[in-house]
Amino acid sequence: MTVGRIVRLLCAMGILLTIAAGPVAAGDQPPSTTDKVLRDTREALEASKQYTLQQKEAFEKAVRIELNELQTKITELQKKAGAASAEARKDM
Repeated sequence: MTVGRIVRLLCAMGILLTIAAGPVAAGDQPPSTTDKVLRDTREALEASKQYTLQQKEAFEKAVRIELNELQTKITELQKKAGAASAEARKDM
């Protein structure tokens, strides 16, 4: 699910929850619908930011691991090439 879809879903849920809250007792002051939607939207945005950051960090870690593996293979191949004869180096 993309970040945009998550944000839209959370906003829609906030609006639906605000509408579904129903009537308020005579002495209670209802929270502003706009304020609630804004708060819910901010919370959804913050959650999306955190998720995106976690995904970025996981991707960077995977790329670092793969790069280290490739570096190891390059070093091994360089050693093989150094130990090979001139004829074998041509073939490589």
